[in-house]
Amino acid sequence: MRLSDAVGHSGLAVYAEVALVIFFLVFVGVVVYVFARGNKQRFERARRMPLDDERPGDGPGDRAGDRPGDGDRRSTKPTHAPRGAR
Repeated sequence: MRLSDAVGHSGLAVYAEVALVIFFLVFVGVVVYVFARGNKQRFERARRMPLDDERPGDGPGDRAGDRPGDGDRRSTKPTHAPRGAR
């Protein structure tokens, strides 16, 4: 007995067909998303991200202290106690 016979007789063939259709629709959706004109700028920023020296969110309008734990970036004070100090 072959696997296709077992699947066919047990009524599981429909699941394979449904899975194929779902996979195809997701694949087409991803391709459309990737090649959509509106995403060109987003992908260009992502492409250059490893080369950027700025931290994420260091753009105009972002102020120091906006994010938790950010504090004043210009401060040279250590944020933790020196080793051995209590």
